[in-house]
Amino acid sequence: MVASGFVSVLSWTMLLSPLLAAAAILLFGIHRRRLSATLAIVGLLVSFCCATLLFLRVLQGSLVLPVETAVQWVALPDLQIRFGILLDQLSLLMSLVVTGVGSAIFLYSVGYMAGDTAFSRYFGMLSFFVFSMLTIVLSNNWVELFIGWELVGFSSYMLIGHWYAKPAAAEAGKKAFMVNRVADFAFLIFFRVGLDEQVR
Repeated sequence: MVASGFVSVLSWTMLLSPLLAAAAILLFGIHRRRLSATLAIVGLLVSFCCATLLFLRVLQGSLVLPVETAVQWVALPDLQIRFGILLDQLSLLMSLVVTGVGSAIFLYSVGYMAGDTAFSRYFGMLSFFVFSMLTIVLSNNWVELFIGWELVGFSSYMLIGHWYAKPAAAEAGKKAFMVNRVADFAFLIFFRVGLDEQVR
């Protein structure tokens, strides 16, 4: 089922709000600690509110799942790929988990990272990580799912290796990167199968 205008706006806002927060932090708030934390928290709370509103509409019966909203991304004679959002019971539940638990983590991180010299960079990458997770959860095709998977791997590497000056943190980041590359191989097998089915 195609999403209505209001549901479509809520869905896209839920997905893109953390990305916009990450971009704003890295472009404008990288040296402003309070601004970066505020942007990150507000961005994620907006996503959480959108997920909650969608969930309430489902409970009220005014929204029947699944619904999909998408835009054309690749248009070739033998390959059509749309970048979009698929909302069903599982993806909506996971969106609530990611944004709800994420909001608590963001709020806790304000105090936990208070003395860190790279405070703003941390919140920028944390917002980007949440966007990557939501891309996986809400993806409507294998290509988008794979993009989200790779973005999660990148942001995980950046967060795990946040204190890169410490040998243990740098080594942990490298290990995480290598494990993700091994997992990529298995993912690509399923990705190939899914892409073949999509082309058919």
